[in-house]
Amino acid sequence: MLSFYKNKQKKLSFDILLEGADINSLEFYFRLFDGKKNYGIKGELDEHNKIVFDIPPLTELINEENIKDSYEAKLEVVSNSKYYLLPFQDEVRIKKEPKISVSVFEEKEVSEDIFLPKLKVTEAREIETENKTVIKEEIKETKEEKSKEKTSKFRGFIKKV
Repeated sequence: MLSFYKNKQKKLSFDILLEGADINSLEFYFRLFDGKKNYGIKGELDEHNKIVFDIPPLTELINEENIKDSYEAKLEVVSNSKYYLLPFQDEVRIKKEPKISVSVFEEKEVSEDIFLPKLKVTEAREIETENKTVIKEEIKETKEEKSKEKTSKFRGFIKKV
């Protein structure tokens, strides 16, 4: 059984063993039949004497609303309109393409405090400099002061631009 995606091109090839006729005088057709209509694609012989069909997406052949889940498929071989051979017959299933849809499950508002920098003093230490003077640093900065400092830097940047 063959299977196609309705929106994708498909390449089919068949090996052929022919007796009693000139292979170059043959025409090849791959037909899909839905019970009412016949859709045919002409094939070609490649350099290895394989019958090759470039089947376009079915949506190019058939209106999308009319695409069925399966079709009867046939390989027809015609020789100078004298001989009609049916060397292959099978069913073609049309595969469903994977689809995904997403919707919002839960929406929460986020507090602005999450994005403000937070600072906590954990230690005060003494730092020695080259001239051996001792500098005692004490860090006391709250998140509000830090926010004000960033805001003023940003405003200064905007004024320069």
